[in-house]
Amino acid sequence: MTAVNEASVGTRNLPIEQTGCPPGMEPLPWLLLSAALDDPQIGHVIFDSKLQLLHVTSQMPRLLQLQTRERIDASGLIQFLSRSMLNAVSIENAKARVAEFNASTPQTSVLLHNADQSSFVRMRLRCIGEEYRVATFEPVSPVEGESSQLSEFALRDSLTGLASRRCLESALTDLLGRKTQQAVTLFLINLDRFKAVNDTLGHPAGDAVLRLAAERLKAAVRKDDMVARLSGDEFAVLMHRPKANAEETTAIANRILDLVQRTYLIEGQLVNVGTSIGIAQAPADGMDSATLMRNADLALYHSKSCGRSTFHFFEEHMERRAQARRTSELELRRALALRQLELFYQPQVNTET
Repeated sequence: MTAVNEASVGTRNLPIEQTGCPPGMEPLPWLLLSAALDDPQIGHVIFDSKLQLLHVTSQMPRLLQLQTRERIDASGLIQFLSRSMLNAVSIENAKARVAEFNASTPQTSVLLHNADQSSFVRMRLRCIGEEYRVATFEPVSPVEGESSQLSEFALRDSLTGLASRRCLESALTDLLGRKTQQAVTLFLINLDRFKAVNDTLGHPAGDAVLRLAAERLKAAVRKDDMVARLSGDEFAVLMHRPKANAEETTAIANRILDLVQRTYLIEGQLVNVGTSIGIAQAPADGMDSATLMRNADLALYHSKSCGRSTFHFFEEHMERRAQARRTSELELRRALALRQLELFYQPQVNTET
């Protein structure tokens, strides 16, 4: 069993109102006691904002099949997990989720497992005040684990590792539904001339371009902004700020254009693709996810019709043009079906011959 160094649990105080600590009891011991008594089947790891461990409850060695007996007082959370039965993929998933959580997310979870997927645990992360964090580990049966994996697989794009459309729509709905008003900006991004890459170099080369484009998109935005792959060559970026900032949004759009359109080297071949972007912002361009997605898509279509390799913000005239185009298309189809069109021939004669 991994030794718990009680001396490593410091004397720093948490605000009592943030811990639920009874009067007269030190906040941190109260956290340890409440965590240990919460459920004998669930393990808890308490750590600080620098990911240094402060306490590990006695359930953890059994849950993670820890391989070490050394003291943990100087360990970081990820180093601690790397000593367990978790496989390398789970360690990387945990590391990525902890980084996201430590940056901005108030609460998150991830499913972890061993090499042969015979043991599953769910790690949940939450903040306790400003200084402390708690990772809760709960055993999951193999059947439930496989089901949860399928569910989480649907939230991630298997090719690029980005968030999926479903994940983006869920995050967008959550942001727009919050009581505290925020400026939410949605970028829809399409790779121009991408089909030519698949046609000339093959789908493996196309997949390589998509993966590299995904990395460049992540490099163009903040870590707490969401980057998603919606379909084949269509991506999205979702960001939220306390208030709208047109200059920042424009700068990000230009940065995306610059990075994504740079030349790719794929299997010794130089590949170039263009990028078109449509931008919609809440609350001005819509207060629900469906409206915001539609308006960003209209702005994207406008960028493509203006010569591609550019970006446009949504404007109301784009919706009017789309409605007019749709009406004309329906009227033409109706006229064809009712045989209301007549074809006339006008002969052209060259009088000199």
